[in-house]
Amino acid sequence: MRVLWGNGPGGPGRRDRKWAFAAGALAVIAAFFIQYAWEHDMSALRQGEGNRKEETIVSRAAAPSELSGDSEAEKGQDRERAGEGGVEEQPEDKTAAAESGENHESGPDSGAASEGAGEVEEKTGEEAGSASGRKERRDGSGDGTEGSRDDSGSGSPESRDGSGNGPEERQEPGSKSVDETKPAAPETEEAKPGSAPAQYAVSDYGPGDLVGEDAVYALGSSSFFQETEISDSLFQRIYGKSYKENSIIPREDLRYIRVLYYDFSGNCRYGELVSNKAISRDLVEIFQELYNQKYRIEKIRLVDDYDADDDRSSSENNTSCFNYRTVAGKSALSLHARGLAIDINPRYNPNVFYDEAGNVTGCLPANGMDYADRSQDFPHKIDENDLCVRLFKEHGFIWGGDWRREPDYMHFSRSTVPES
Repeated sequence: MRVLWGNGPGGPGRRDRKWAFAAGALAVIAAFFIQYAWEHDMSALRQGEGNRKEETIVSRAAAPSELSGDSEAEKGQDRERAGEGGVEEQPEDKTAAAESGENHESGPDSGAASEGAGEVEEKTGEEAGSASGRKERRDGSGDGTEGSRDDSGSGSPESRDGSGNGPEERQEPGSKSVDETKPAAPETEEAKPGSAPAQYAVSDYGPGDLVGEDAVYALGSSSFFQETEISDSLFQRIYGKSYKENSIIPREDLRYIRVLYYDFSGNCRYGELVSNKAISRDLVEIFQELYNQKYRIEKIRLVDDYDADDDRSSSENNTSCFNYRTVAGKSALSLHARGLAIDINPRYNPNVFYDEAGNVTGCLPANGMDYADRSQDFPHKIDENDLCVRLFKEHGFIWGGDWRREPDYMHFSRSTVPES
């Protein structure tokens, strides 16, 4: 009992030393394990952080080759960063960077590295398995201004301002634009199919051609009502037919006139005339008003299309003006030979001949006999109330229907030279 309680030899002092030694040994062992565990955890932490830095550096080094639109300067900056093995540092003055007007990417930061290496912001979340889902902040201009770039590997270049002065920030889906407060520019209304006007030209139309309303609207009706001098090509067309060598009417006194008119079916057509320059302007104005009023005329073509045969032209109810010829049945030159007379719808408004008793003996053209009796009412009849009579008289013309002897209802002329 004394031995157990320290009353014998080697008593209490010896027992205390044993317990103290055991406690010290346990403390040393515990400290060793604690130190080992601490060093193991720190090593793992540093290794994980290094792996993340290495991944960031590798992704930045690989990104420029994936972007087809990067400039050589940007590629050089990325290669320099990858070659140094360092981590891209944020500007020291984070407040100034924030005040530059460019926003950091949305999403939480992964953490901060040590102060000696600088802070690195990384976009956290699940890795998409491709660089297309990763964006990183970078210095795009070399002046400390931060921007964002899509390292998608899809070949799309950085978002730029269009001037080549540097990247501009790309907004994440759902994020607000810095210009959101400005009113959006109105969108241009898309052209409806078939609404774009086709391309037209007056020169595309020949005598008697139909002219659609769309062409008239596109070109303007006045563009079809023109007078010009006789061109070489036109002179070749009429020479030897309506135009013959003479000392009365030189080529320089004639004018070529283009007009629009409505035929008997109500179709708009292209017409042409040759007249004396003394009345060409009047004819343009008169025919433009006839067109505006939709006055019906069957044909308006040069008499040369009928080999300058006045009988053929009149029989087909063709309206014409210049034709170097004599008065029908006489030797005197007609006012048509000077380009000072015009015949309108001649078959329906013939030159009528009467005997002394007042009976109709004939008419020109011959197939106009059904319309020689002017007491009857029929379409396209020219009488004293007709629009043609009013317009031509307003422009100083005389109407052949007023002649008491051999009235010529188709005929309008203006001249001080009487016909024999």
